Amino acid sequence: MNDRQRKWLADKLPNTANIIIAGFIIGQLISAKPIDVVLFIVGIIVYLGLYIYGFLLLKGGDKKNDD
Repeated sequence: MNDRQRKWLADKLPNTANIIIAGFIIGQLISAKPIDVVLFIVGIIVYLGLYIYGFLLLKGGDKKNDD
């Protein structure tokens, strides 16, 4: 993956994480059904995972490849 692709993906991952948080967590909070704890936890894990992966993609672009 080149630097331009890495930056583009790192830019889009937080947007995807926001959609995940809306679907998994906020959707449960505004519905009349009881909160499913497993889905709530999965939503948080996926949300944090996407943000961390985006950060690592940007940080990985700082290194120079000698290959």
